[in-house]
Amino acid sequence: GINAEYGKQWYQRRVREGLYDEHINLKQVPMLPWDPPVKSFRLTAGNIKSTPVKCFQAVETVGNIVSMLRSTTHNGFPVVAMAPGESGAKHFGQFMGLITREQLIIILTKQAYYNEKTMRQFGDIAVDDFRDTYPRYPDIESLHIPEEHMPMKIDLRQFY
Repeated sequence: GINAEYGKQWYQRRVREGLYDEHINLKQVPMLPWDPPVKSFRLTAGNIKSTPVKCFQAVETVGNIVSMLRSTTHNGFPVVAMAPGESGAKHFGQFMGLITREQLIIILTKQAYYNEKTMRQFGDIAVDDFRDTYPRYPDIESLHIPEEHMPMKIDLRQFY
């Protein structure tokens, strides 16, 4: 019963790796170990975050997103919502979610943005668009976005 299962798991973790783990190693798939490094137990987000915080508003311009992606190597960005009248170096708004570099690049590739004046939607995007490019996402430098698209808006709320 449960003791046999517990014993098997203990044996696989302590004595030898499981069959699944052996295949992962043979295929050289990078995997994080089960236990974090000892030195990481005392780390907090404040120890490893970049400053100043690089974040996006819930609705952003194509130009701001392209500029941020070209000027940083970050892989994830907080999406925040500012309450009316909020601003300042110490306040970034209410955390709404997280969006990845890869998501942003696919959104830009598919031109999933709109013209705020005419509300005309340019491209269309679906979940399959994210799956189809995994794990070989294009680089931001390989995208050619017309200058007239830079003021267009992207509503990030649908992606986090």
